[in-house]
Amino acid sequence: MYEGLSCFYDAMTEDIDYRRLSRFVDRTVSRSKAYKAYKKRGETPILLDAACGTGSTISYLVQSGYDCIGLDISDEMLDQAKCNVPDSRVLWICQDMCKMDLFGSVTGICCLTDSVNHVLSERALQGFLNRAHNFLDPGGVLLFDVLTEAHFTRQGTQMHCFADYETISCFWTGTYDPAKRRCTYDISCFIQEEDGRYTRTDDRVVERVWLPEELGKMLENAGFAKVRVLSGQDVPVGRTGQNRLYYICEKD
Repeated sequence: MYEGLSCFYDAMTEDIDYRRLSRFVDRTVSRSKAYKAYKKRGETPILLDAACGTGSTISYLVQSGYDCIGLDISDEMLDQAKCNVPDSRVLWICQDMCKMDLFGSVTGICCLTDSVNHVLSERALQGFLNRAHNFLDPGGVLLFDVLTEAHFTRQGTQMHCFADYETISCFWTGTYDPAKRRCTYDISCFIQEEDGRYTRTDDRVVERVWLPEELGKMLENAGFAKVRVLSGQDVPVGRTGQNRLYYICEKD
């Protein structure tokens, strides 16, 4: 899954300031009751990055003193993550985040760079939120972001893009359906092999716009009584935060 994108993903997302994003995660989690309880016991806090991709956020979070779990549905993404972050403090797990089953509880969970938008059904997203609440320590924090509809309509409902790098070229088109609040991307990557020939891979990625009232109801159903919502303008992560909402959800 995502064979082509796993090779191209880091180049495709080079505009994301993962250092600032990870600092935002660290500041949020370190203020939680669960984090302070870990520190009081002299234990290392555990942070789960759900839909971790190639491990860019984790690469900074391990430097902030966390034991990390990187969870992703794609073997190819995790293989790239293991190369990017060869650190023994990271446990890599190949699972669907909506069905995740951990070995124990964690201090905090983050799910960033619109990973929640990739969950298309309410049942699946409710499953993720329920499990996140279940596996958080008391006082732990779930932090996630979602792209708003403004992101998908800022240049109309049709999107076309091309990117060319030394050994990889990528073409993608996107179509946003306002009625269904879904954007479908068709992505073709051409990867140059050692013999000079190119291998083509094709992926289809679909994202859904989740409305604040939908997310609020699902978070309440999952048991999150304390939820803060920040606009991208209020989050110190630069361009990464544009047309996004950030949810900070605390478990009692």
